[in-house]
Amino acid sequence: MGYNVINELNDGLFRYDFDGPNAGDGLSNDIESLIGPGDSGGSLLVGNALVGVNTFTEGYGGLFGDFGGGIALNDEWNWIHETTGLAIPAPSPTNAAAPI
Repeated sequence: MGYNVINELNDGLFRYDFDGPNAGDGLSNDIESLIGPGDSGGSLLVGNALVGVNTFTEGYGGLFGDFGGGIALNDEWNWIHETTGLAIPAPSPTNAAAPI
């Protein structure tokens, strides 16, 4: 598990970059991370709230400057509720450090 900052949220897609230790949003290399092979379908959490699903990387496979991203669940909460019967509040991703 690691943390990152959502840099872009557009039409239900989120993207975040994997910054070097002295760049970007200021997270240290000790906690900032990027998804890797086999991580597609994994959760994007803000606190304990599920807000998205990680689905892709862009770049060379975990090098500083690469991007990760996925689908924000903003528009899917009604379907999740109807399918599972769970009463789930609809959180939304924000530009804050989130575990990936």
